[in-house]
Amino acid sequence: MLLAESPFSSQIRADVGSLRTLFVTLFFTFVGMLADPAWFLANWIEVLVWLAVVFIGMDHGLKPEVIELNPASVKAARAMGLTAHLGDASSAEILAHAGVTGSCVIVVTVPDPRSAKRILQNVHALSPASGVIVRSRYNISTMDLWELGAAFVVDEENVVGQEIARQVIEYLKDSDPETVTCALPPDAT
Repeated sequence: MLLAESPFSSQIRADVGSLRTLFVTLFFTFVGMLADPAWFLANWIEVLVWLAVVFIGMDHGLKPEVIELNPASVKAARAMGLTAHLGDASSAEILAHAGVTGSCVIVVTVPDPRSAKRILQNVHALSPASGVIVRSRYNISTMDLWELGAAFVVDEENVVGQEIARQVIEYLKDSDPETVTCALPPDAT
């Protein structure tokens, strides 16, 4: 604390920065060794969605980076050749360390509405020109995310409702009218 107020504080911070990076790297490496393969099986849908977003980005020449709290996910992302950061994306320091400043697009996929809002606010503070696409787990949180400046909000409940309706219509179209009393004609929409 005494050195922080000295005339040499900027130089001291610069000199200690590489040491800090070393300790952070060692910490994340050791935490990454705690990977749990059973987690992938228990969360396979989220893993597939995450992978789809990453691969679509890579196919379009983007260099996606991942910030993830789960060490197993970070390890898997790194195994795929991605840059992955272990940490809480709602932390401004983690976002800055990941280099969000100047990013073109940032995608927030956390299910927790409070975390999504904090991430959105911190991203705007660090990189106001970045477009932020946010997952809204619950319809009740969607408007808040729009009001906080999201470029686009994917309302999970709405998307699921639309998909269920589509599946019901397809089922009724494909059903045999002899066995299903409410079957739709094949040309119905």
